[in-house]
Amino acid sequence: MDAQAILTKIEADARDAAEKVLGDAQEKAKTMTLEAQQNRGMLKSAMLAQAEQECAQMEERMHRMAELDDRKAMLAKKREVISEAFALAKEKLQKTKPRDRRAFYLRKVADFAVGEETLIVGKDGADWFDDGFVSDANKALKAAGKPGSLSLQKERMDGCAGVVLSHRGAQVRITFEALLDEAQGELEQAAAQVLFSE
Repeated sequence: MDAQAILTKIEADARDAAEKVLGDAQEKAKTMTLEAQQNRGMLKSAMLAQAEQECAQMEERMHRMAELDDRKAMLAKKREVISEAFALAKEKLQKTKPRDRRAFYLRKVADFAVGEETLIVGKDGADWFDDGFVSDANKALKAAGKPGSLSLQKERMDGCAGVVLSHRGAQVRITFEALLDEAQGELEQAAAQVLFSE
C-alpha cells in the first residue's frame, strides 16, 4: 500500500470518528436538553403543587382565625348580657326586706362557717342585723353538727353589705356581691366552654 492510500484511509477514519463523536455529542445534548425540560416541568409542577398546598393551609388558618374572632365576639356579648343580668339581680337583692336578708345571711353563715369564727357585720345596708342574729346563727350551726361558738366583732366593716367570717387571718365574705361574682364567673366559664369546645 502506498503512503497516499494510508493517509486517505487515516483521514477517512478520523472523519468517521469525528462524525461519530459529533453525533454522540449531539445525541447527548438532545438527551440532556430533554431531561432538563422534563426536570424543569417536574420542578414547576412540584412548585405549583406546593404553592397550592400552602394557599389551602393559609386559607384554612384564616378561616379558623375568623371563627375564633367570631366566638370571642360572641363571648364578649354573652359576658355583657350576663353582667347586666347580675347587676340587676344585685340591685333587686339589696332591695329585699330586712327579714328576708336576715334569713338569707343566717342560712349562708350556717353553710359556710366552721363554727368558731368571728362574725363581722358590714356597715352598708345592715338594717337586717339584730341582737339575736349571732345567737340564732350559733343554734343553726349546732343543729348542723358544728360548734356553735361564733363571736361578734363590735366594729362594723366599711364598704361591705353583708357578713364576713374571720378565723385565724382568713376571711370569708358572705355578701350578695361576693356570691353573685362567684356565680357570674361560673356562668361565664360555662359560656366560654360551650363556645370554644369542639
